[in-house]
Amino acid sequence: MKIITRSFYVFTIILFAGMIYVHKFDTSFAVKNSQKNIELGKKLYDQKKCGVCHGYDGSNPTTENYPRINRQPIEYIFTQIKDIQSGNRSNGMTIIMKNSMVKSTDSEIQAISAYLFSVD
Repeated sequence: MKIITRSFYVFTIILFAGMIYVHKFDTSFAVKNSQKNIELGKKLYDQKKCGVCHGYDGSNPTTENYPRINRQPIEYIFTQIKDIQSGNRSNGMTIIMKNSMVKSTDSEIQAISAYLFSVD
C-alpha cells in the first residue's frame, strides 16, 4: 500500500511541475500560431532585418555562424530571444540580436516565433 501511495505522490508532484512549466511559457498555440499572428511575425522578422543573418525565412543562414531557425518550436525560439534580450545568453553572435531585439515586446517575440515555426 505504501508503494502505491508513494507513487501517487510522485505522480502528483510531476504533474504539478508540468503544469507550472506549461503556465510559465503560456503555450496557448491557438493564439500564438494563428494566421494573423504568423503574418505579424513575418512583418516583424522583415522589419527587424532578421533575414540578414538567418536568411529570408530563417531556413538559410548567410554564414555558418548563424543557426537555421525555421520550424523550431515556438517556445524554444521565444525562450532563446528572451534569454538574449536579458543577457542570460551571450554566446556567439548574440550581441547583434540583442541590439535588434532589445525593445521587442513578448507579443512581438511570440509572433516572430509563430512565423518561424510555420515556415517550411
